[in-house]
Amino acid sequence: MAHVPAVVRATIEKETAGDIIKGIVKNETDGKVCYAVEYVKDGMEKTVEFTEEGKRR
Repeated sequence: MAHVPAVVRATIEKETAGDIIKGIVKNETDGKVCYAVEYVKDGMEKTVEFTEEGKRR
């Protein structure tokens, strides 16, 4: 989390509140950076991506 921009970190914390974050991977798609977050919610593994601006992708 320390290497994630503050705006993205805030969105991740809001979206995954109370869930277990397993990992965050910085990716580049079509020349744009995004962050893939793997987490566990209600016993199910999920993945969500966010842009550098903190918007859900």
